[in-house]
Amino acid sequence: MASILLVSHQPEVAFETVVMAVINAFNNIGVGLSHVGVEFNFNVFDPFSKFILMSLMLIGRLEIFPILVLFYRRTWDRML
Repeated sequence: MASILLVSHQPEVAFETVVMAVINAFNNIGVGLSHVGVEFNFNVFDPFSKFILMSLMLIGRLEIFPILVLFYRRTWDRML
């Protein structure tokens, strides 16, 4: 929900497009609806929204737990 709110700050992009782009990015499904569907791409979004969508793709692909372990301080304290 937070990522939908972050990406939906552009008034020229429809809400359906934003929701489908976030679902598409997080789940890595490849096919979306509206302007992120088969005939279109993510060019309707600004660089900030693209950064949020890229982050969602990374979190969705690697799952959330390795990302959390990466930023957990005790993980790095044991290695040093």
